[in-house]
Amino acid sequence: MRQTVTLTNTGRYLARGVVTSDILSNDQLSSVSNITGSSGSTTFNTTHETLSWNSGNLTVGQSATLTYTANIYFSRYKRVKHRYCFQH
Repeated sequence: MRQTVTLTNTGRYLARGVVTSDILSNDQLSSVSNITGSSGSTTFNTTHETLSWNSGNLTVGQSATLTYTANIYFSRYKRVKHRYCFQH
């Protein structure tokens, strides 16, 4: 499953130290790969199945994009849920 997360600063001021986390928490998660952020740094915590992206500062109107592949195996149809946490 290929995921893309795009952040855009639609506010009136500089967004400093923007951090985004994708909490995958899926019993059938096999791996996360091909992690690419257009800015900043990314880490994947295998114990907590959480992908964190520190995209740094975003100026007014600026966007940043994160893409990654999550390999998930299901024994039957199951809806995948994502919870995103944003901090700045």
